[in-house]
Amino acid sequence: MTAYLRNYYSWVIYSVVWKRTCAIALFLMVWFGSFAVTGDSTKPVPRVATIMSALAPGSGQIYSLIYTPESKKKQVGYWIRWAKLPIIYGAMGGMAYLAYANHQDYSKYKSGYLQTLNDPNVETVYNYNSSQLLSLTEYYRRNRDLSLIVSGIFYLAQLVDAHVDAHLMHFDVSEDLSLNILPVVSPANGIGISVALSIR
Repeated sequence: MTAYLRNYYSWVIYSVVWKRTCAIALFLMVWFGSFAVTGDSTKPVPRVATIMSALAPGSGQIYSLIYTPESKKKQVGYWIRWAKLPIIYGAMGGMAYLAYANHQDYSKYKSGYLQTLNDPNVETVYNYNSSQLLSLTEYYRRNRDLSLIVSGIFYLAQLVDAHVDAHLMHFDVSEDLSLNILPVVSPANGIGISVALSIR
C-alpha cells in the first residue's frame, strides 16, 4: 500500500508539472497577442494555432490543415503535414512511457536501498547490495528525468511547428515564381543592379 501511495503521489506531482507547463505556454501566447482574427477567413491565425497546440498537442497542426487551399491538397507537402501528427504523439507518448517505466524502477530500487539502510540485518535486496542499489537508483532517476526533458522538448517543438505552419500555409512556393538579377545603367545613378520578382 505504501509503494502504491508513493507512486500515486509521484504521478500527481508529474501531472501538476505538465499542467503548469501548459499554463505557462498559454500565458505566454496570450501575453504576446490576443485571439486576433484576420480579415481573411480563409487563412489560419498563428496565435490560435499555437494556443491550441499548447492546450492539446497536435491540434494546432489540425487547425492549420483545415485552412489548406484546394490547390495544395494534391501536393505531397499536404500529406507530410498529416504525417506529423503520429510523429508528435508517438514521440511524446514514447517519452512518457519511458519516464513511467524508469520511475517504476527508480521507486523499486530506492525502496530496496532504504530497506538496507534501515535494517542492518538486510545485506542484499533483489540480489544487489547497498552500493549497487544506490547506483541503480541514480541510474533510473537520471533516465526518468532525461525522458521528461526530451518530452518537454518535443512539446515545445510542436508549438513552434504549429505557429510556423499557420504562418506559411498560404506561402507561394510554386514554379510560377522567378527572380531575375540584371545589370542596370541609369543616367542619374550610374551603374547598378536590378532585382525583379515576376509571377507568371
